Formats: sequence, C-alpha cells, structure tokens
Amino acid sequence: MEEKKKHKNGKYWLDMETPDDRRARLRSLYIVHSAMLVFSLGFSIILTGILPYLKRLTSLDDAHLLELFGWMVAINPIGQMIFSPIFGWITNKIGSIRIVCLITCVIYILGNVIYSCLSLLPDSHDGWWRAGFMLLGRLLVGISTANQAPIRAYIAGATFKHERNAHI
Repeated sequence: MEEKKKHKNGKYWLDMETPDDRRARLRSLYIVHSAMLVFSLGFSIILTGILPYLKRLTSLDDAHLLELFGWMVAINPIGQMIFSPIFGWITNKIGSIRIVCLITCVIYILGNVIYSCLSLLPDSHDGWWRAGFMLLGRLLVGISTANQAPIRAYIAGATFKHERNAHI
C-alpha cells in the first residue's frame, strides 16, 4: 500500500492546494459568511419595527393588529422552510451556489424595497392593502433567506475537516 505523502508539520492539507487556491477558497467562504450575516440581520432587525410600522400604516384595532403581527413574524420562516429544499435541489442540479445566491439577493432586495415603500400605497380599506404588501415583502425576504441551506452545504464542501467548526 502506498503511504500518503505527509507534510513536514503533519498538515497534509497544505499540500492539497496552492496558496492562490487557498486564498480564493477563503475569499469565497468570507463572501458567503457576509451574505448570511446580512440575510439574517434582515429578519432580526426588521422584526423589532414591524408592530410600530403596522400601527402607523393601518387603522386596524389592536386584536386584528396583533394577529397580523403574528403572521408578519411567521411568514419569514415559512418562506425559508418551503424554499430551502427547493434551492438545495437547484444547487445540486446545477452544481454551483452562485446563481442561487444571486437570485436570492435580487429577491431579498425586492422584498425590502416593497417593505420600505409601503407608505406610498393608498391608505384604503383600513390599511389592508399595505398590510398585504407588507406580508408579501416579508415573504420575499423569507424566501431569500432560504439560501442558507445551500450556503451551509457549500461551506461543508469547501472546508477541510479541521476548519469546519470555525466556518459553520
């Protein structure tokens, strides 16, 4: 049996890639980490302002307002839950996460633009149009955060075993 070539420091992975390949791999990992941070913040930071924003945009009574607030909070994870396996399947089929990440970035931007422009919609039907578009915007943001499953799979495939704890 042929012995594996060992690096002088016992770090076999240093022989498996060139320094340029390592820099490119780490750069791509930092890009996906940054994207995951932005997508995650899009849910958590906006979450604190949804109820005051709903109160300002609609003229609903407190009971309807709180029920609608529950849907605003829930719609993001619902979109993520539904689309995570779909984006994972697409990523496996095409063999790259690049196109999925670009598409989800566009969806994320669109969802946040809708959310930020709600006050431009007419204030009719007690604000139900605005609330409906807010739900749509939050759903789009949730769909865009479904890219986290393929990104985590990419990280697992792009790291050596000893690096995974730091990256995942």
